[in-house]
Amino acid sequence: MRRATNSFVILCSSVSMLPRNVSLWAGAQQQFTATVYNATDRTVAWSLAGSGCTGSGCGSITQNGLYTAPTPVPAAMQATIVATATADTTKSASAAANLVPVSVSLTPPTASVYQRDMTQFMPTIDGTNDRSLTWSINGMIFGGCSTGYILPTGFNAGLYTTAMCDIYNPPQTFTITATSNADPTKSGAAQVTVTGPSPYNSLINGNYAFLFRGYDLDGPVAIAGRITADGSGGMYAGVVQMNRASNTVLMSASGNYSILADGRGTMSLAGYLFRFVLDSTGKIHIVEFDQTMNNPIRGTGEMKRQDASAFVLNAINGQYVLELGGDLNGSPMALLSSFSPDKTGVLHASMDVAMPSGNIGGVSVDGALMPPDSQLGFGSMNLSPAGLPMATPLNLTYFIVSANEAYIAATDARGSAVPMLSGRFIKQSGIPLSTGSLSTPTIMELYGLGSTPGSHVIAAQAVFDGAGSLSGVADENQGGNISTALAFTGTYSISSIGRGTANLLFNGGSSTAFTFYMLSPGQASVLAGSPGGSIGEVLTGTIEEQVGGPFSLAALAGGYAVCTLPPSTTNVAGISGVVTLASDGAFARVHDVCVATGCYLGESLSGNLTLTDTASGRGFISMDMIAPPAFYVVSPKKILVLDSATPGDTAARLEVLQQ
Repeated sequence: MRRATNSFVILCSSVSMLPRNVSLWAGAQQQFTATVYNATDRTVAWSLAGSGCTGSGCGSITQNGLYTAPTPVPAAMQATIVATATADTTKSASAAANLVPVSVSLTPPTASVYQRDMTQFMPTIDGTNDRSLTWSINGMIFGGCSTGYILPTGFNAGLYTTAMCDIYNPPQTFTITATSNADPTKSGAAQVTVTGPSPYNSLINGNYAFLFRGYDLDGPVAIAGRITADGSGGMYAGVVQMNRASNTVLMSASGNYSILADGRGTMSLAGYLFRFVLDSTGKIHIVEFDQTMNNPIRGTGEMKRQDASAFVLNAINGQYVLELGGDLNGSPMALLSSFSPDKTGVLHASMDVAMPSGNIGGVSVDGALMPPDSQLGFGSMNLSPAGLPMATPLNLTYFIVSANEAYIAATDARGSAVPMLSGRFIKQSGIPLSTGSLSTPTIMELYGLGSTPGSHVIAAQAVFDGAGSLSGVADENQGGNISTALAFTGTYSISSIGRGTANLLFNGGSSTAFTFYMLSPGQASVLAGSPGGSIGEVLTGTIEEQVGGPFSLAALAGGYAVCTLPPSTTNVAGISGVVTLASDGAFARVHDVCVATGCYLGESLSGNLTLTDTASGRGFISMDMIAPPAFYVVSPKKILVLDSATPGDTAARLEVLQQ
């Protein structure tokens, strides 16, 4: 008797897939997973179909379900990923991959700009992780003299400017194009119209001296000089002392400028591009704004009108404070002295020197001022400090602002024993001076030279009693370590030539000392530390008399120019711009900013000022920041801000708001 044998095959009932719908850029990958139900064989075969694509134009799929989008994606299309059950080929599941092509658009779509000014275009890029663009004007990469130039920035924006060359016969309109490097068939376009010269250019007219300090990739940089502005946007008869590691030279220069109604503007000078803001005193605050060089400079400076009546040696008479700061063989250093040249320019002085290894006092200095050029107001000077680890004499070029002030930059190429120095000398008043020459509330600012591991900045109110005692409150950011509202007391003394020393004791037990030279009663230049001691770094700054207190927000209302003090490291932002402050503390701010990675034009900020102590003039600014910046009111026309973006911020800076 034969027995029958039965065999059973379990066919699948269905297939599912995850995810069901995705959007992908060119070259992007997505893992799909298929599940086969009610089957012994749970494997699937993967395949592709498409709407608007065929073959490899739809991408590729592995037998493990890993999908790769095609490169490029020429237009919006949809690929269908199909998983078919091996056990029953009538059962399958599918998913959609929406393929997003590269797209580029520019904001604003149209813009107008004065001759010799600049404007910014911001791209919106979709469809690729590659954000890089190639910029062109009327089909020319980066443009040219006939069209103006479009300069890429570290913020992926395009800065359009005619500062290098004037546009012939404006108004003229040009097409700005940003082409994706990921897919060169995709681009965005905008129109820019050069309208002609600014009607506000007459605000800058005459002879100017300037001093700029900052950093490039090789270290500290100093640029001092003079130039004549013609009131129509042109600059000529320039003399510039450049000192950077790659180039130390005294050279002739020309340039141009354009200024807006709010006092902001663009300047091209000696081949460098700057943004600036003009304050109500006529001082021009500048920030280097060029991202196109292989070794861009980052820093800030100032320009002041020259008084041509001081372009003779006998105009430099009386007693002056000499302030110099910079670098010696990779380490920061600063020099502070008081000198009185004779009728032939010969000078003898005693100097204080600060280096990370320690401060040195009583350094004997001999030197001389050579007669200045009677037309342009610049000359040479030399200094021979005794007993310092450097070659002498130190050769410098000075540029006269007035009989009371001159800017200085070293002329010697730096070396292991040759420092890079820049600064100014400024006339003292109120001689003879004494401890009683400081007898009012003051605002103190200190910032490090070459500080590590990050910037070191201090803002404080110090009240001097005129009899040798002081007290106050301070805010500090030292390499990202933020201290707020630090109360201190101390003692001080001042000699007849204006040299002073002070010792501060902070609540909590820490102490510090500094040396200073009086510029006038209530004003001084400062070196942190004391002779024979070391604070491990170099801090310099100023003491300025505080006037107009007690303060109120209503008294501070108005328009201000804003600028940053010279940076203490390469990562500190340089800023120039304008601020409008309302009587209730609300403010609106537009500024131009450069950091190590790039520059950005016309950044807008808003927030509120809160005056926490009307007597000291201290308060804070509320913005979208974890650590609101602290500020100190110097006067109803001037505010000092210690700007730290967040705790741990190693690029803190000091900003000045000046009406």
